[in-house]
Amino acid sequence: YLKASGASDSVDRDTILKQIILGGTNPFQVEGQGANGQRGIVNWLGGPDNGVIASGYVGALLVAGVYLAIASFCSALTRNQVVAFIISVVICLFLILAGWPPVTNILTKALPDNRWIVELVSAFSVMTHFEDFQRGVVDSRHLLFFLSVIGFSLFSTSVVLRGLRS
Repeated sequence: YLKASGASDSVDRDTILKQIILGGTNPFQVEGQGANGQRGIVNWLGGPDNGVIASGYVGALLVAGVYLAIASFCSALTRNQVVAFIISVVICLFLILAGWPPVTNILTKALPDNRWIVELVSAFSVMTHFEDFQRGVVDSRHLLFFLSVIGFSLFSTSVVLRGLRS
């Protein structure tokens, strides 16, 4: 079973190991059927909307890209990696909490005449942009937000690193 025609045992074992490890993490197959006629785990268990699953994965990858780009920028700012970690966690926490309703309610009570400040702060929240991805909607405004934050963070990282080199 492990040995295909003309293939070595190590290649077949590696392929089988990859299929076992990655097979459990793949909730659906693009073609509807995986290797050897097997369906994805979620499709096998029920009838989900694969578009919602795919957009959720796209949104999660974009959020991870934002966090990694911000952490890269913070790492370029300082020589101490612990300080870079703490700074990046604080920035990422701000990006999560900025659109959280309890935080926006506090800001609204603190700044009743300046509603535009509350709107501006909540516009920087990754969670408000990620909510549509969770619902299965891939909106160009949210894609632009994520890609611009990633681009700005990576550009800032390159500027800092160029400044350190010269």
